[in-house]
Amino acid sequence: MKPAYGQISVPYINNDPVIDGLPDINLQSFKLNEFATARKSNPENPGIKAGYYIAYSESFLYLYIEASAEKIIFRDRGYQNGDGFHLMIGKPLPDGEPASEFYILGFSPDENNYNKLVWYYNIDLSGRRLDSKTKYKSAEKNGKISFELLLPWSVIYPYNPLLSEKIGFNLCFVKAIGEGEKTLYFVKEDNKFQNEQSKREYEILDFKAPATRTSSIVSRPIKNTISHGGNLRVKLSGYNKEVINKIITVRIFSGENSLVATKNTTVEFEPGISEREIIVDCENLISGGYILRVFADNLLIDEHYISIIHDYNFNEWRAKLNSLSDKLSAGNLNTLKFYINNTEHLLRSAKDYECSYFIRKNISEVDELIKALEEVSPSCLFARKRRG
Repeated sequence: MKPAYGQISVPYINNDPVIDGLPDINLQSFKLNEFATARKSNPENPGIKAGYYIAYSESFLYLYIEASAEKIIFRDRGYQNGDGFHLMIGKPLPDGEPASEFYILGFSPDENNYNKLVWYYNIDLSGRRLDSKTKYKSAEKNGKISFELLLPWSVIYPYNPLLSEKIGFNLCFVKAIGEGEKTLYFVKEDNKFQNEQSKREYEILDFKAPATRTSSIVSRPIKNTISHGGNLRVKLSGYNKEVINKIITVRIFSGENSLVATKNTTVEFEPGISEREIIVDCENLISGGYILRVFADNLLIDEHYISIIHDYNFNEWRAKLNSLSDKLSAGNLNTLKFYINNTEHLLRSAKDYECSYFIRKNISEVDELIKALEEVSPSCLFARKRRG
């Protein structure tokens, strides 16, 4: 039997809420949702009423959590031990199975450098701190404690309701009880929510179309890593009340911020949600890391990182290495084989939305090593590599 998942209705909000830990009075359709389950570390923990509200715009996800309590309890890693919360944003699977692509973000009420962080990225531990783009505050008022979050979609790239077919979501609010107990409130109970190397449960976010709003357009590369000599495909998505034409400009900048490629085109967007694609010629760009900036009618709408990687042929490299095996010790031969295989694994396992300096670096180094093996003695090669 396929696992069932529910849908959480997410209203659109026109204006950026003021993030002060308290709900704005002008939030559309403001009503707290109940958590699906509560798990107590001790059966004697008192029952505490808690709920959450979630909304969105094309720029951000908004979250508000409220619980009945006079004071916030501060503990180390409040997102895990209370008071605080952790949330999951990820890519659902067609059959509702637990997801392996996601962000787990943690939020604690204290104001130290780790009060907001990426706890896990996909199934791997991260620990990356979130900067001021992610606005978050907690508050105490009238017998309630509350937590308010404005999370830009750019922080949890590539997820965006205008660009993602579906988005998975889960939330765990951790309420500290007494000296060492806690109660965990779940949108969907997940025993592995806090675990490394584990897939995650989720519900589906049902983003409601706005009743009124001005036209908006967002963008994303189809692939953030492309091969040398290839073209870059950029997806555009917009929600509009009527047919509109926009002058779209795509500019690619080097790591030194030099403009190295550009494309201008007029794009027609139909009423409702419509998607378009632009192809940018990158044939003359060398291997490296670049910044992609997308403009609509000369206004910057998005900025993305992309990688162009060196030409590669792993089978050819392995064949060349085998032909040179008599020039290498068994140890050096095995080291190079491992390096080639590991580089291929990193490239094959990379997601379309990822770009990586390390993959690009490894591919360039493998090519350099193979060419150098054909030209110099192995002892000189490895000595030079160690010095480098």
